[in-house]
Amino acid sequence: MLGPLLAALLALGSQQHSPAAGVPMQLVNNHVVVSVTLNGAGPFRFIVDSGAGNVIDPAVASAIGARVGGSVRLVGVGRAVQRGRTAVVHRVTIGATSFADQRFVVAASRSTFGAAEGPTVDGLIGRDIIGAGVTVFDYANRRLTFHAGRDAVSGRGKLDDIDATCAIDTGSRLNVTVLGRFAEQHPGLMPATRSAIGIDGYGIGGAAYGRLGRLKKLSFGSLSLHRVVADFSVQQRGAFASRRLAANVGGGVLRHFTLAFDMPHHRIALRPNADINTPDAVDRSGLFLVIRGPAVTVLGVRAQTPAAHAGIVPGDRIVRAQGRPVRPAALPQLRALLDGPPDSRVRLTIARAGRMPRTLELKLRDYL
Repeated sequence: MLGPLLAALLALGSQQHSPAAGVPMQLVNNHVVVSVTLNGAGPFRFIVDSGAGNVIDPAVASAIGARVGGSVRLVGVGRAVQRGRTAVVHRVTIGATSFADQRFVVAASRSTFGAAEGPTVDGLIGRDIIGAGVTVFDYANRRLTFHAGRDAVSGRGKLDDIDATCAIDTGSRLNVTVLGRFAEQHPGLMPATRSAIGIDGYGIGGAAYGRLGRLKKLSFGSLSLHRVVADFSVQQRGAFASRRLAANVGGGVLRHFTLAFDMPHHRIALRPNADINTPDAVDRSGLFLVIRGPAVTVLGVRAQTPAAHAGIVPGDRIVRAQGRPVRPAALPQLRALLDGPPDSRVRLTIARAGRMPRTLELKLRDYL
């Protein structure tokens, strides 16, 4: 059933991006972010997340007058189980495409997964909307397109030539997360060189922990990427403790392709874009940063990294970088600075409770 989906992919190359061709999407920390109106109100900023259901922040639900009720149990990448409520949004509009009577989970997004992004995140556009037909993510041209009633092609992934059932998760910033149970069953996957355990993700349920290392190869059909930086999860609870999946493939890999899939049938198609040979940004500091109130705050420091050697600890606030004030909305730019070339130096001014701010210098390096 490759034909209709491949036609949808190829059509993107010849379109002049008229309104009907799709909607603009931003790529923030490898997350796809689009502008959405809800019941005619907005626009709001939503992450498009193929690995989750629809989620709306309580403040947004209140602003659009959604009737909230019920109670649901939420399991995410973190260890904790959270509770949410439910609401129906009568009209969700993304560009020229509208979706009627969509069920949303009402749960904090601005203060959970949104806290790791910078600009405000009002919720998630998830499987119910993405799965309405073939959805095409054109990462190179930053366009998102919905094609109703088409088919797509099925495919399984391979990790170092081992058959693997992989989730395709546009809501993950990482390249790929190898789940712990699968790694235990295939110990040869674990690279000889890997990092200490640290925070590699943050979302519903809190922080997700793992070691970083490089896979020899990640393949889908005839497409292969080599020496991919992977998160080897150590989660014992939450979504990454799944027995069903081998790995979770995220935006760090997907950004190298135009991606189309029919989620209800677990079928995907990938076409490499011009970014296919561009090296991925790799953290060289050891810091995991989130927004806490008006400040960018250190949530985690990986051992044996430049940040650890400099004496930075969780709870420190970064108030200046390279001599300039750091504001929460600039978190993506700060991350890009910390992903800079090896041996480059970054000056950070750190504020810690009960102490005067101090300025220190990180010498970035590869630690994998």
